[in-house]
Amino acid sequence: MDGCLLTFIAGNDTDAVEKFVIKYGRLVWSLARNYTGSQKDAEKETQNIFSDLWRQAGLFEASGLTEVSFIHAVARCRQRRLASRTLVYSPSSAEAPASSKARRKRAIL
Repeated sequence: MDGCLLTFIAGNDTDAVEKFVIKYGRLVWSLARNYTGSQKDAEKETQNIFSDLWRQAGLFEASGLTEVSFIHAVARCRQRRLASRTLVYSPSSAEAPASSKARRKRAIL
């Protein structure tokens, strides 16, 4: 099997999936572990990253990236989604925007 494994994965080659996991499993694990707080979360995120990679394998050739760069890009995207879900807005920690009437009153004073 010559060429990039993601290209074969995009073509539904099950052998390529196994080889990809063997070749890049540690990289994906370390990326997941870097942005999760526990081993259990890292295991779940590793599976999620691989799932995203399978779904997006068809975009690989058009991306112009190497496989490693593509893996990093997919993992970063996943990390951002994870971070955005964990952010919590707290009205008490943020200043409420002043109403236009209050701003005009301050401008006059």
